[in-house]
Amino acid sequence: MSGRGQYRRKVLNIDGRILEYPMVGETKDLLDSQATLNPYAQSATQLYPLGTKLIEGERTWRYTKNGAGTPGPGTVLQTAVVHNAENDLDLVTDATTAVGAYTISLTSTTNAAVAADYYKEGYAFVNAGGGFGSAYKIKSHDALVGTTAGSIFTLYDPLVVASTAGSTLWGLRKNVYDSVIASAAAMTGVPVGVNMLTLAASYYFWMQTSGPACVLTHAAIGAAYKAMAGTTAAQIDPSVDNMAALSEIGWPISICNTAGEGSLVFLTLDH
Repeated sequence: MSGRGQYRRKVLNIDGRILEYPMVGETKDLLDSQATLNPYAQSATQLYPLGTKLIEGERTWRYTKNGAGTPGPGTVLQTAVVHNAENDLDLVTDATTAVGAYTISLTSTTNAAVAADYYKEGYAFVNAGGGFGSAYKIKSHDALVGTTAGSIFTLYDPLVVASTAGSTLWGLRKNVYDSVIASAAAMTGVPVGVNMLTLAASYYFWMQTSGPACVLTHAAIGAAYKAMAGTTAAQIDPSVDNMAALSEIGWPISICNTAGEGSLVFLTLDH
């Protein structure tokens, strides 16, 4: 069967921890393939679905793939930069697919050059036309090349509104936990968490997203100030009056007074 079929999320208690799997596989297969759980480990091979949620008391992590960099511990991490701005919006539907279908057929844009499955486990969303506001998780897809039509995207869920040739326009985005990078001084993505160890390029790891975490700090943060990303690369700074270009990641609960050291921050990047 195309799409998710009988997939459902399963919550497990493991040594006092809770795992919540994304709905991207058969429950039995997820349980049978369960790896030894160690939030302080990383691996070259993928052990869990991206975005798997690990909860331990007041702390939360997400299973994540690192990008090409090697950030040290306590680094503020952000989503991957958009592969090509033209893939954000307005990819044209070139063949109508009906309600209940698990595939859409898109025409690539002039400058797009995206390998097959680049957006796997990410999202396709309708940004204009019939079905506007819908977003679907991507199971697999063909490559996008030049202005070639007929790139097939297979979804986990069936369409609730038909994707109509010539009128339904789609946008694409990678999974937010796929190929994360150290945050830039001028943010090029959304902050998603903090790593607890030095990461190897393209390795899989557990990224902390909420609760107390040690975060590299650039400037002393006073009591009642928020911890913000978007001023200094990979580090946090205190909130300021004009925060238009900054992104809040949490609240300091142990204040660092020396640049280049760590503050204990209660992260608020997950729910």
